[in-house]
Amino acid sequence: MSYGEVLSKAWQIIWKHKVLWVFGILAGFLGGGGNPGTNYREDYRSTTPDVFGYRLEEWVNQNLWVVGLIILVVLALVLIFLVLGTYGRIGLIRGAWKADEGAVKLSFAELWSESGEYFWRVLGFSFLLFVIFLIVGVALGIFVALGTVMTLGIGLICLLPFLCLLIPLAWLLQVWVEQVIVAMVSENLSIGGAISRAWQIFMAHLGEYIVMGLVLGLGSLVVRIILGIPFLIAVAPFLGSVMMNGGQAFGSTGMIVTIVLLCLYLPVFIFLNGVLTAYLETAWTLVFRRLTGRTAQSEVVDVVPVNA
Repeated sequence: MSYGEVLSKAWQIIWKHKVLWVFGILAGFLGGGGNPGTNYREDYRSTTPDVFGYRLEEWVNQNLWVVGLIILVVLALVLIFLVLGTYGRIGLIRGAWKADEGAVKLSFAELWSESGEYFWRVLGFSFLLFVIFLIVGVALGIFVALGTVMTLGIGLICLLPFLCLLIPLAWLLQVWVEQVIVAMVSENLSIGGAISRAWQIFMAHLGEYIVMGLVLGLGSLVVRIILGIPFLIAVAPFLGSVMMNGGQAFGSTGMIVTIVLLCLYLPVFIFLNGVLTAYLETAWTLVFRRLTGRTAQSEVVDVVPVNA
């Protein structure tokens, strides 16, 4: 497999078929694009006086119905993002596959309609992974906690090499999961069939997957760090107000400036993250095609005969 050909072809596809950017934006809802917001909340908790926590608790006790409504809205948004994100991911795979097979034009309606055929399979596989990871995570947490208590911390030290080993294993698992979904969508396989198919290809080309995973993983990490920098700049006025005014920072000019900057940059971030997601998903689809012996095809142009 030519790594350069895959990387350049992926860019050519998403540049020519910009409808994939839309599906990339939708798929981005599943990608945890809100990491900068997590950092913001951590900074906020560590720099906000206890008086705010008391006021917040008092407000919550007096407005329980509002809290319940917020929880329902959040759950509804999570469900909506899950559906849109799943459709976006499937649409990207279908679009990249068809483009590499020579499709001249891709339409949103066509890709959206085709995605419905695979929706429940992809969603079911994602739910299966969630359950497995939840069980493994809880079991591992209990095991580590018991080992630490029973050995007075010595067990945790002994487990550190094992825990460090989990990082590259989790990374490889993520690459394999990506290929399972591509196999499911591109070859119209069942969940079990896609798992078996992806595992066979993954083990047969492990070295190539590691190289491509490093290239795409490190490249996307650098891009996402760059995309996250404006978030840090945006929250700077509010954090400055917190350090200078403490609990009085809420409603201050610094907070207003931060809200305005976040509102201005958030659409830009969503768009750029969507383009990045479209590129990554397209690249992984092409990796699957190349490692299963499929090559890029010339564009198929319908020739309309001209009557003499």
